Amino acid sequence: MKTRRRQGATLGLVAVCVLVIIVVGIGCFFLAKIFGGGREVANATDAGALNIAKNAMKKNDPLARVSVSLPGPGSKYADFVLCADPPNSNEINLITYNRCVAQGLLVAMNAQAEGSPQAKTNAAAVLANLASLGSDLKDKLVNPNVVTFFGQVSNDTRMWGNNSLTAVNSTYQQAYMKPKESTNVFFTASELPIAPPANWQSVGTGKVPPAYSTGSYIRGYENLVVPGIGSIMGVPVFPQQNPHLVAMTDFTAAEPPNATATALNAAKIPPNAFSVAAKTTESKSGALGGAVAAAIVGASMFQAGGAAANYDFPASVPGGYLAFVNLPSANMPPNSTAFDNQYNIFNQELYTGPGIDIAPTASGAAFSNTDMTATGAWAAYNTSSASNPNGTTGGQSAGSFVADARGKNSLLYPPTSSLNSGPHALSAMYTANNPTVAGANPPNVADLLTIGAQGTNCLTQMNTGPAYWLNGTCLSYLPSFEATFNHAPPSGGANNSGLYSDVDLVKGQVIAAFQSGSKNISVSGNNSPSGLGVFANGVNSPYPQPYYNPGGSIQTTGTIDGLLSQVTSGSQLIPTCTKTKIMNQLTQRCYEIKPTATAAEVAALWTTPLPIGQTAYVYLDPASKNLKAFGQSQPPATLVPAVSSNPIPDGAALDPNISCESNYSLDNNMIDVPKANGGHADDNLHDRPYTVPSGAMFGQDHATLKLSSGFNNLLGQLEFSNTTSGSENFSRPN
Repeated sequence: MKTRRRQGATLGLVAVCVLVIIVVGIGCFFLAKIFGGGREVANATDAGALNIAKNAMKKNDPLARVSVSLPGPGSKYADFVLCADPPNSNEINLITYNRCVAQGLLVAMNAQAEGSPQAKTNAAAVLANLASLGSDLKDKLVNPNVVTFFGQVSNDTRMWGNNSLTAVNSTYQQAYMKPKESTNVFFTASELPIAPPANWQSVGTGKVPPAYSTGSYIRGYENLVVPGIGSIMGVPVFPQQNPHLVAMTDFTAAEPPNATATALNAAKIPPNAFSVAAKTTESKSGALGGAVAAAIVGASMFQAGGAAANYDFPASVPGGYLAFVNLPSANMPPNSTAFDNQYNIFNQELYTGPGIDIAPTASGAAFSNTDMTATGAWAAYNTSSASNPNGTTGGQSAGSFVADARGKNSLLYPPTSSLNSGPHALSAMYTANNPTVAGANPPNVADLLTIGAQGTNCLTQMNTGPAYWLNGTCLSYLPSFEATFNHAPPSGGANNSGLYSDVDLVKGQVIAAFQSGSKNISVSGNNSPSGLGVFANGVNSPYPQPYYNPGGSIQTTGTIDGLLSQVTSGSQLIPTCTKTKIMNQLTQRCYEIKPTATAAEVAALWTTPLPIGQTAYVYLDPASKNLKAFGQSQPPATLVPAVSSNPIPDGAALDPNISCESNYSLDNNMIDVPKANGGHADDNLHDRPYTVPSGAMFGQDHATLKLSSGFNNLLGQLEFSNTTSGSENFSRPN
């Protein structure tokens, strides 16, 4: 009996031990599941926090608004519309916010370099809008709706029964980590109007931008101050790095931006790191579990298809543009239409000879140039009593046969069949009964029989002082002369269809006066500025064409470069201004629009034609991504909203370094030009229209560059114009 009791006791002990081992094993199993599930929860929480950091750098998501929608041109954020990426998305998020910061800094530096009060005021307004944009973006990022991105990650929690992991919105927090480190924008040396301060350069990342940069990214979470204008702050987003997890101790220890910036900017700066806590329930025990994680952004993102992309950008004003204005045409005076005067009487009878003989008659005047002795012969016949069978002076009777003073049987009355024969035929004579009516009547014998004196040779009169011009009867019957010999200009009114400069206007007045028969004209300069063309032979050479061009300017259409060359080729009225200085400023502004532009790409812009009355625009073509010159009267579609408001450049007016003005004489050069090289002169004359000038006239070509800060995206305007000065009197038509 005693032995059996010992064996039973041992069996019971074994059973108890086995049971204990089973219970402990089961407990260890469930404990392992709890601990393993906790790790799954922690991993899922890390993934969810990291997804928030990734999506903070992405395009707007319909589930959680983490970007600011830009209404487009005309809104308070119009200056920054083209900072969006992709360009047509019209949204700014953390990946593109620093592009706006860089643009604002360029505008402020431009204004500081220009120094004008208006530029500084405008730049301050841009920085204020930028601060407002930053505040709007911050509001998007701190909104608990951002936690939506947490749930987009489906990490496995099967060890806890596949219960869903829920982020606690109330635990969503933001931080401003790693101040003074890199934004994702950088400056290039070619675009800078002034050197940025040293404290704008980032520190500590070891990452450097492309070789064409100035050497460092712009610093984030640092108050970037432009003296006299304002300040702004970028966000460290760590170029060439991926979003990644950070330790919670580092997250909670991060200094808020107001530790390094003013309270105003601190309240308007977006955060760059995010944390959230998550919770779930363990299926078996019903115990609550959870985890907390933090992540920071990075500007190296993976696009669809797994392709990596570094979202870093050179500082620029991507919507910026330059305007090139050639002022409108001058208005030519009435009756200023020019004609070819090759056969004008001043080119023929009154220049090369023999002239025009004229004699008074009872009802007007008789004249001839094909028989220069005819008027003398008629006068001799009419006053010779010896040759008059009636014994009276003049008034020969019908049917008589009389020889002229030379004994020639040429003046016969009748028969009429013989009137146009002989050396003094009636066909060589013309009469004009009414000096107010252009044209001449056929010869009238009754009139010719009243000629009592030879009269005047009008060519001799023009070459005899003191008048040196047609006067008396010669001047009264000038329209009849021109009509008779078919030398009058065609009828027609003013021709204002062409494009004229002020030099053209003065020239046109001289030619119009010549064609109207005026014996003198006084012309004064100081007209309203007109547009500018290029003289084909230069400003100091006679106009080379044979006569004044009625269809347009005596100046040809110039390119931007050609117009600048002409302005700077004459006698400079502002010695400090040069073409090189203007080109340097324009080129620097082009690099603000596109920092990566090549020298050839920029140089090609200046070959754009710029006719009188037209405006050209240089801007970044959104399709080709290249600088483009749009040389038409209407601006490109992307600039219509800005240009339609007629923005005025805000830089200093009439800067003597970039406001050029040339001066050149117009005497016997552009105006009243004489013949050259055996050819013809103005209006296709044998010589200049008027041979006696007095006074002095000058032309001035202007090229005025007025820089602009970039407010409303306008970076500068170059205006071309032409003026004239002085006065001159022209007399004695040639």
